[in-house]
Amino acid sequence: MMNGHKVYGLYTKRNMGYRNTRNHGCRNRHQGGGMYMVGSGRSVNDSCCYDYGNVETDMKDDGTGTMETINLSKECWFTPCTGTGPWVLADLENGLFAGGPTGHNTKNTSVAYDYVTAIVKGNSTSYAIRAGNAQSGTLKTMSDSSRPSPNKLQGR
Repeated sequence: MMNGHKVYGLYTKRNMGYRNTRNHGCRNRHQGGGMYMVGSGRSVNDSCCYDYGNVETDMKDDGTGTMETINLSKECWFTPCTGTGPWVLADLENGLFAGGPTGHNTKNTSVAYDYVTAIVKGNSTSYAIRAGNAQSGTLKTMSDSSRPSPNKLQGR
């Protein structure tokens, strides 16, 4: 229960995951869109990559810009990172981006809450990361910047 409402979740252990490769309706590089999740800020990994969102349709690393997912972890991919984690990052493939086209962004701070609201929203030229305490408060804009080039976001 959360604030009197029944909630459901998916719990996975290290090296476990869930992927749907027969998805439909995911945006591609020509469309704008976003995703959100509420995750545990206490049960996170410290390595890449367990994500939620729009991944490659062929299960291969097709290069930077081919996916757009939310990553909630203690993995600081592009140093320096502000705080000790966890952070809400955008996995755009070949890096967990804290903001900007190079992934460096010290304004993206730790979200050490029991439950974290995480949002990644993007379009063909930019992406934004927002995060905060899922049980109270407001969301903080961690980043709102241009995305790495080229944008090859897959989707069906």
